[in-house]
Formats: sequence, C-alpha cells, structure tokens
Amino acid sequence: MILKMPFLMMEEHHEAFYYWGLAVKNGWIAPRGNVLFHVDHHDDLVGGGYIYDFSRPFADLEERKIFTYSHLGIADFIVPALYEGLFSKMFNMKGLVKQAFSCEERLVRLCGKNVLATANYIPFLHADKRRNNAAGYSFYTYHEGALSDTEPLENVVLDIDLDYFCWDDELCTVPPKRMEITKEAYEEFCEDPYHPFRILPRAMLQAEKEGTRYYIRYVEMPINEKPADEMLIRNRVDRFFNWLRNQPWEPSLVTICRSAHSGYLPQDKAGLVEELVCKGLKELWA
Repeated sequence: MILKMPFLMMEEHHEAFYYWGLAVKNGWIAPRGNVLFHVDHHDDLVGGGYIYDFSRPFADLEERKIFTYSHLGIADFIVPALYEGLFSKMFNMKGLVKQAFSCEERLVRLCGKNVLATANYIPFLHADKRRNNAAGYSFYTYHEGALSDTEPLENVVLDIDLDYFCWDDELCTVPPKRMEITKEAYEEFCEDPYHPFRILPRAMLQAEKEGTRYYIRYVEMPINEKPADEMLIRNRVDRFFNWLRNQPWEPSLVTICRSAHSGYLPQDKAGLVEELVCKGLKELWA
C-alpha cells in the first residue's frame, strides 16, 4: 500500500521498536521529540528490567533489531522508546466511546543500568532533574482518551494495533502456545510443587502429555467479552476514520500491527480488519 507518508506494517507490536529506529535512520521521523499516537486495545506501557545496558545508546540499527527480537515483549516496547526520547508526547487511545483526552506529565527513570521505571512527574521531586536534563531521566506528556478532538500536532507517529477494532482478546483462534520438553522435565514439573514455573505470579504454565510426547504449555486466562462480529467491526472502523479525518494533523509515519499470531486479533477476523483499515488509510492519504 502506498500512502503520501511512510507506512510500515508488522506482525506483532514489539517490532515497532525496531521499525521506529528504521524510520529515524531513513529520515522519516526525528531522532527525538516525536508524538506517539497509540491506537490499541492495550496501553503497552509495561516497564521493568531488561537484559540491556541503557546507560549507553544503541550502537546501530542492527543492535536495536537484536534487542527488539531478543528482549522485548508485545507490551513493553514503548517505555524504552520514551526513555531514549524518541517520543516527548504520547496519546493513548484505547476506548471505543468518545472521551476527552486527559493530560499529565510523566517520566521514565533508569534504575542502575537495566531497569526502566515509570512514574508520574512530581514537581518538588523532579523539577530540578528536568530543568538540568539529568542523566537517567526522560520526561514526556501523556494523554489518554478516545475519539475526541485533539490539538494541532506535528511529527506524529500514528501507531495502530488492529486488535483495537475487535476489542475482545479472544485468543482462541490460534494454536496452543506450547513447547515440547523431555519426559524427565515433565515429571519434574508435575512432582515438585515449588517448581520455578509453578510459582510465577500467576499460574500461566502447565505440563501436559500427548501419547509419548511431553509439553510445557502457556495457558491463556479466560475472556468473558463477547467477540466482535463483522457489523460491529465495520462500525468501529467507520467511527475511527470519521474521527481521524477531522483531526488538525497528519502523521509523519504510520505503523500498523496485525496481532494475529498472538491471537489478540482473532485470526478469523484478521483479513477483514486489515482490509478495512488499509482502505480507510488510502482514502485519507493515498
């Protein structure tokens, strides 16, 4: 698909971290100070520890790619981009019902060399660090709302996860997420009530046997939301593009995430949603 601005489509959302770096290298967006407009069923603002030394920048795009595919998940890729200053403002649009965008000041702080902690900006604690561009701190403005008018914006990265239009986290249209293990590993898991995989914060892993083969399986939590049917999806897409065409800005870059491999976008709806969203983008910006 050809738009008048660069357009990138990815399979799963953590890949955006690499593609944003590619966009910087190609001169499509600035290295710092862009606006992220994140349209998603999830906020993807998980922070925490990473196997990476954030006290130094990425050496090159290849290192960024290795970090993306080796250390990022589908919910924690935005915080590193905020920390490096790629975005100084973020709009988070999760809701499907019109809601005015709130505004607050936030920060990302580097703890040690490997942990990125998010927090609200508190003037008497952080003003001096912000004023002096203190090492280990990055500040940004955060907005959250839905389908309401925004201010004029520049240097916008419009980042759309197609699961926004299904909004049900069905997760049942993909094969079981499992890995084959040895019989010994299976028996160890079953017999040890304090096995490290049993005492995770939530019991998300189970061992199972099929014939003479053994597996460790990631178990999805049950979802009670009603799956979106075709009419509902079409209405949501129409509502989104009616809103988007009335905003006083155009993006410098558009990134689209399918989320079909993970199941957050049901695989039986993925083709329809992708077709409708691409059609809407072409009508706006081809």
